[in-house]
Amino acid sequence: MIAPKDTSAWEPKNGWEINMGPDHVYEQGEPYWFRLTPRMDGSLSYYEVTYDARKMDPAWEGCRLYWRGQSEVAWGDRKLDPWQPTLEYVYDKTIESFLLNTDSNTVRLEGEIVVNEKKEAVTVFLGEDAVRTDIPDTFKPLLIIITRTGFDWSQPRLTLSQDGTAHAKPR
Repeated sequence: MIAPKDTSAWEPKNGWEINMGPDHVYEQGEPYWFRLTPRMDGSLSYYEVTYDARKMDPAWEGCRLYWRGQSEVAWGDRKLDPWQPTLEYVYDKTIESFLLNTDSNTVRLEGEIVVNEKKEAVTVFLGEDAVRTDIPDTFKPLLIIITRTGFDWSQPRLTLSQDGTAHAKPR
């Protein structure tokens, strides 16, 4: 997949700060943050997850995220207030609602991390204009990070099992 024409929303100047999420994405009380650094491998564009030492779980070292999909999914009318722990339920439900509108055609990033010598798949979506700012009628994007280790074979059709969802705000 070729990168979208405008990737600026994926690349905030100061990177992304993780608000919450599963192990290896977020650690309680630790201000994990990272950047999506654009790279090229021949004609293939991707992002490398880059961060300062001790600002991200070592599982993310060398992680490459490749473009997939071609259609944007609008965030919708329900805007989120800036993150605070008391809003976790609201964030969870609003993100869940957004994800219900995604499919294999949705623009996203995909890659892998290695945790305890086992690979975990990573999918990253961008909810543009999802979070209110201090400036009226101005919004920031929300990065949604999904990690998973397997498939749920007990369903009548193949579905991905999601181990956890995290989200991040521009720093």
